[in-house]
Amino acid sequence: GRRFTLAHELCHLIFDRSTARELALVSGPWAPLSVERRANAFAAMLLMPTERVRAAVAALTVPATTGEGIREIAKQLHTSVVATLEHVANLQDWDEAMRETVRGEL
Repeated sequence: GRRFTLAHELCHLIFDRSTARELALVSGPWAPLSVERRANAFAAMLLMPTERVRAAVAALTVPATTGEGIREIAKQLHTSVVATLEHVANLQDWDEAMRETVRGEL
């Protein structure tokens, strides 16, 4: 989680300087959702590039659409299972029902 948070905040430092105070836009429930989503997407792609995710999925002995599969990918990429689940689901165009099924297994 710490690496993801650092990457998320790095995005704010890089992209949000013009709309923020001296260092960065303050994150929190009052921050614009689009800004926070962009920072999460930046962090996910920085820590889990598409090619590495594809390689991790290809190396699985269980389906990526299982809690066990997501845990294994997270372990390989040194990321949290929650961030990994969301990123893999986005990259593989899972619908909300699939996300919820896998979330339930985690």
